[in-house]
Parts: sequence; structure tokens; C-alpha cells
Amino acid sequence: MPVTVGSFEDRHATEVVQHGWSALCELAMAVKAHDLPIRYCSLRIGTHSAVRINACVEFCSDCYTVILVIDPHDMQREHVDSGIDACYRLRDLIHCELSADSALPQELHYMIRVYAPYCFASMYAKRWQRAFAVSHFAQSLDGRIATESGDAKWIGNDANLIHAHRMRALCDGILIGAKTLARDKPQLTVRHVPGSNPTRIVLGSAFDALDHLKQVSAAPICLISPQAPVPQDGVETVHLKCDNGLMSSTGILAELYQRNIHSVYIEGGAKTTSHFLREGALDVVQLHIAPMIFGSGLSAFAMPQIQYASESLRFASHTYVPVDNDMMFVGTLQSATG
Repeated sequence: MPVTVGSFEDRHATEVVQHGWSALCELAMAVKAHDLPIRYCSLRIGTHSAVRINACVEFCSDCYTVILVIDPHDMQREHVDSGIDACYRLRDLIHCELSADSALPQELHYMIRVYAPYCFASMYAKRWQRAFAVSHFAQSLDGRIATESGDAKWIGNDANLIHAHRMRALCDGILIGAKTLARDKPQLTVRHVPGSNPTRIVLGSAFDALDHLKQVSAAPICLISPQAPVPQDGVETVHLKCDNGLMSSTGILAELYQRNIHSVYIEGGAKTTSHFLREGALDVVQLHIAPMIFGSGLSAFAMPQIQYASESLRFASHTYVPVDNDMMFVGTLQSATG
């Protein structure tokens, strides 16, 4: 059967995405391994991929060359003018902006714009001496993440599932509460994209539910509990004392950093995420907004009642990212470090 133009274009787009994703994963590992200040990074994306920190990759005619600028004042101008295909500037924790015209395919531009900021999570973690924290929910238009019975299947679309697994692969750990583990029994692994499984972190006293995680994957497990956990094979246990009945979220992130977990992807539940939110320990909030209305059900956040709108939590910076036919809100809170 002859190859059509359309099938060639589709195959090329798929290869571009695969190469781009591979380069970003390599960048995240390079940033974590780099202890000196980072001014800029360069990526060579293609069959001969390469990553350099504070240096430029060698030119390759079969690859795309991309510069990511952290500190534009320290980057020499000739690097920008030396035949690169795109130059981006990281403005804050979530914005990755083109500083000049781009020669990249749209699929590759999207991937860099959305995921490059999280490749630098370890850089912030070293600065703050605690893990970088990102939360994610898929919710309805009226802010529901599940029905009253707890059913949350297919709120997000297929593209959101891919996004979640990309975030899992970029982060050192994935964190959920014990009740979410017992109810949903998630695998908390990377399956829909290439990448390493994160450490699976559970908050609470779900000693029995950990057996499920052991069965589905050999990925590391960390249990953080206010009770002194009974030692278990294959489980790292952390005893963290409570303050007013709750473990400190910043204390949790500091403990994880000490265990070489520099970035954490928080997937719920609402109680766990809201606790981090109230204490200002969430650096980035991601909300996938699905075109549906529940009218009832479980809310994404459970916060203390306020009387005035001025008392609400405000975002210092935000953006909206298309996720196939849906939309994702991405924001940083005013209380976030940095």
C-alpha cells in the first residue's frame, strides 16, 4: 500500500513529539545533577539528541536546536544568533515564552512551552531546600472532581491522561492521601509515555492498602505517617509529628527533599491537596476543566469559609493550556516560594 502524504506527516509529527519528550526528560535529569547556578540550557532534539547546561550543543543538520534562557543577562548574545531554531525565556515557574521567531513544528513548540518549566523543578528545590510541589485535578465546569459516590472516571479526556503521565515521569515523586489510595487503588506509575516511575508517596496510615502498590509495580514506595509505622519490606517509612492534628505540608516537602525527591506531583484527594494549598506549599496548581456540569458531588478544594471575595486565594501568575478539545488552568499562588 503506498504511503500517503498525510500518513508521512502524521509519522513525522509523532517522531518529533517522541524526540522532544526524550530531550525534556534528559534535561530534567541534567538539571537535577547540576549543582552550580544555571544561566541557560541548550537542547538538540532529534535522532542525535543532546543537552548542555550553560553551554551550547553542537550543530546537527538533522536536529532542532533550542535554547532555554534562565538568566538573560548572563547569556552571551552570539548564542542566540548562531543558527538556533528557537529561543525561550523562563519568566516564572510556569511561563516558557518565545523570545524570537521559531522554526519548530507546532507539536514541539507546545511540548516545550508546557513541560520545560517543570524540568527545572530541582533547581528551585535546591534553592528552597524542599521539594517542588505541583497539584493536578480534572474537574467539571462547576468544580467537581467526582460524584457523591466517588466516581471520577473519564472527567478528563485522553490528552489529559497523557499529560498526567508526562508529569509523573518528570517528577521524582507522586503523592496521594491514604483514603484516595484505599478508595481508587491507583497504580501511580508511568504507562502512557516513556519515562521512569516516580516514588509513590502516601500520606496517612494506609498500611494494608500499600499491598496493592507492591503488587502492581516495583517502583519505590514511601509512607509518611503521624503514627510510628511498622517497618515493611519495600516501603520507606517516615514518622512526622502532627501539629493540631495535621502533618505540616512544608515539613513533608522538606523530608522528601532530604530523600532526594526534588519534585512532587500531587494527585489528591481533595483533603490532601487543600491542606497543601492552605499552608502555601503548592508551587503550581493544574486544573483540567472538562465541558460537563455535575450539579453535585465532591469539590476540588475544601477550604475554610470566607465572608468576602477579597479573602480568597489569589494567583500571582496563570495561563490556560489547550488539552485537545478541553482546557487546563495552570497557576502559581501568591504564597508560593520564589
